[in-house]
Amino acid sequence: VPAKVQAEFTCSAETAKKMVALSNEKVTITECAGGVKALAIGHGAHGSTPEKGKNAIAYLMQVMDKMPLDKELA
Repeated sequence: VPAKVQAEFTCSAETAKKMVALSNEKVTITECAGGVKALAIGHGAHGSTPEKGKNAIAYLMQVMDKMPLDKELA
């Protein structure tokens, strides 16, 4: 179970501002040149005991589901 995951998204400045507003206690979104960077923090765990962890990818996916990207992914 990954403890940390980072992703970068290319988007307009207007969309970047909307995405930054989606930051929460588990996912931090910051503006960067040409878009945003998202950093999700969970709690790592060994594959044999995944129930002991908090999957950072899952946290990022929850935020990505709310991101206004559909019109820019043409």
